Amino acid sequence: MPTYIAPGVYSEEVDLSLYVPALSTAIYGMVGGFQKGPTNIVTAITNRTQFEQVFGTPLRGDVGFAAHSALHFLRFGHQLRVIRVVDGDAAKSVDSLLEDDSAQAVIGTIAGVSNGQWADGIHILITTMVVPSAEDANIPETIYTVNVYGAGTGSYTSPTVFNFTGVAPLETWTNVVFDDPTDTQFVEKIINGSSLYITITMSAEANPSTLSTPLVYTLAGGNDGTTALDATTIIGGLDSTGKPTGLNAFADPLLVDVTLLSAPGFNHDRTVAEEIITICEVRRDCFGILDVPGTADTATEMADYVLGNLGSTGNPYDIYAPIASTSYSGIYGPWITVFDQYNKEQVNMPPTVRIMGNYAFNDSVA
Repeated sequence: MPTYIAPGVYSEEVDLSLYVPALSTAIYGMVGGFQKGPTNIVTAITNRTQFEQVFGTPLRGDVGFAAHSALHFLRFGHQLRVIRVVDGDAAKSVDSLLEDDSAQAVIGTIAGVSNGQWADGIHILITTMVVPSAEDANIPETIYTVNVYGAGTGSYTSPTVFNFTGVAPLETWTNVVFDDPTDTQFVEKIINGSSLYITITMSAEANPSTLSTPLVYTLAGGNDGTTALDATTIIGGLDSTGKPTGLNAFADPLLVDVTLLSAPGFNHDRTVAEEIITICEVRRDCFGILDVPGTADTATEMADYVLGNLGSTGNPYDIYAPIASTSYSGIYGPWITVFDQYNKEQVNMPPTVRIMGNYAFNDSVA
């Protein structure tokens, strides 16, 4: 501490390098429908950019609430665990890989990396380059370049009539071969698992020494798999391999570490709410976040939802038993109207869309 011997204005420097900044310790586990991404796999997300890269932007309607909740949480939190679920109609965008411009010469399949319409319209341009063979410089070898372009970019009329001049590709893969699965540059080894947009699968019998190029492929036929999402899909169970799906993937605290659990857009369903409560009570290390239905606007209506058949006369929820009193979950209401900046419209959303971000904020400044 300095000693001052005369009045005046003095400046002092304080070394803050030894102080640990406050960090959010909340770990949010969530289940929902998303634009894209792996299905029924617990995926760790740490920031908004990564979330949009892996799971896309919010869809319209109830299935978009999970993405809104995740993005708001990631404004202040950095530990998100996401499980994407889909219905039976989910499908990837695809196109057939051709040896030439004849539809009869199909040698493989190009597909989006995950189910959903997000990949519809993506263009894949394959071009050729002849270089000296690695084994013998006197023998020419044909290698390929694979460029991935976003939907709606460039000028596209048909697989052989196009113009992508001046358009920056989303990805470029060079020195690719299609005819030798043992080659380190084989297309499946180079692209699959590395590309953020596509996979290429060669037919078992295909062994094309040359491809007719340049040729453009356009993905189509994707399905988000969200039309028939219901409580059963959100809750999940065990798949054919014995792997837990949906909310059940968060049931074992030894497998997944979470402190908050929710299924925005679906956790006002009584069966989903009860499953979240059960998981949290069994784990004893996380807190469930629930919503009242969108139709419960008043305090009486919200109380009726919680109380079930013990509620007021004419209660529409009297077919249910009361929600169990628990220290491991909380319920919020009423729904709120916010502007959806992604779909440019006012949307009535469940409170968990904002509440999760509030939990992360409070945790980061506490």
